[in-house]
Amino acid sequence: MKKVIIGIFIILTAGLLYIIYPIWINPKSPKQIDVYKFQELNIEVSYSRPSKRGRLIFGKEDQKPLLPYGKYWRLGANAPTTITFSEDVKFASKYLKQGKYCMYVTPYEKYWKLTLNSQINSSSYERPDPSFDVFTQDINLNYNSQSVEKLKISLKNNHSDIDLFIEWDNVFIVIPIQLN
Repeated sequence: MKKVIIGIFIILTAGLLYIIYPIWINPKSPKQIDVYKFQELNIEVSYSRPSKRGRLIFGKEDQKPLLPYGKYWRLGANAPTTITFSEDVKFASKYLKQGKYCMYVTPYEKYWKLTLNSQINSSSYERPDPSFDVFTQDINLNYNSQSVEKLKISLKNNHSDIDLFIEWDNVFIVIPIQLN
């Protein structure tokens, strides 16, 4: 009887580790946090970094891309991508109040429609309620000379402003942020 209980315990432990390992110990899309601090302004971006892994990332639906043109994308993996501002800012030349926002895009061939939404849900698998959208703007795409394997969102100082870079595959966008 003791051997049966030990055997069941080992099987359950192995099964649990099989489930936990790719999610918390070694996720395919690891969590990343980028923080920028300047005077009283703190900006934090929290997201998960999916990898290209030889896949077509952006394209028309008939090409079977990971992210088809014209479809909602939570801008990352595993959980909603969030951006937090400790002060009111100008985000892509529009005034935005301090707070935490869910950030997502709808990719198109020549631009991305970037949206910030004040409703933060647990998975963001479905598009957030548009009545909570606080910012929506088309942002022109730029092109990298080399493909970026993992999604990268970064905050960089640009003289007196901050630039938010979002890059993956062979494209990137830049959003200027200014302190009010």
